[in-house]
Amino acid sequence: MVITKDKMENYIQEINDGYNSSILIHGPWRSGKSWLARYIQKEFKKNPDILFITIIIDEEDPSSTAFYREFLKRVLESDFFDRIADTLETPISYENWRYVFDSQNLSRAIHNIRTGNHYELSLNWLMGRKLSASDMQKINVNSHLDSLFDKTETMKLLIKKIQEYYDSLVLCIDQIEGGKGRNAKFLSDLIRDINSSFYEKFGLILVATMENITDWYLMGFSEALLKRIRYHCTMDVLKSEYLPTFMEIQQAVHRNEDWTHSQLLPFTQESQGDQGGDHDQSDHQKNRKHHGTL
Repeated sequence: MVITKDKMENYIQEINDGYNSSILIHGPWRSGKSWLARYIQKEFKKNPDILFITIIIDEEDPSSTAFYREFLKRVLESDFFDRIADTLETPISYENWRYVFDSQNLSRAIHNIRTGNHYELSLNWLMGRKLSASDMQKINVNSHLDSLFDKTETMKLLIKKIQEYYDSLVLCIDQIEGGKGRNAKFLSDLIRDINSSFYEKFGLILVATMENITDWYLMGFSEALLKRIRYHCTMDVLKSEYLPTFMEIQQAVHRNEDWTHSQLLPFTQESQGDQGGDHDQSDHQKNRKHHGTL
């Protein structure tokens, strides 16, 4: 595993300072790329005002629409809309959301989703699915959200608002190689457009399985996007002499702070309990319940 530590630390510091920065993590299969992305995520979790969103490119559907829907899903799962709601006068109305987003259709859909009024129809509209004229009338929207331009502009509007309620947004795109081939150009253009639209408070992490940087072009991704990436981090297969240190770091990333045992046989919480020998059954059960199985 080859990690340029100063590049990773510089990237993390730049995001913490509110700048736009980007990093490409690449290497062969099982070289620890996704692990490193999770390590970076944990560093950002130290600040609850940094929103970290991970999108995994599914090779079964690597389309721009799938990217958009996954992004929306992660935003809806976050506390973003709760943060906005906490600043609004109650009872919260459609007009409140319209004041925040300055978009009639988006504000109407968000209000419906938040109140549960025609929830499924409003969610389907927001996800860019086709609705009948009568269904659109029910949720009070007057146009479809189906073009790539509309979806991209919606993502950029949401990111802009996220930056108002958080210190930064970090967008991690994992397994980007799943979009290789005919979808690679569209994904390249979409990601480059989003990254270029924000000069501050935005971080981009790209994670790719590839032996060397020339594979980027062979997969069909654009040079224009690659040139926008500030840092490149090359990973290699872990050497056996580094395994103990790696496993200690692995444990630090995946265990919560109240887990005090430092065993080099993790992988399951059961093996930790069996090997530890210095904590009783109740402690072991408590940690199993709290941490689950790796």
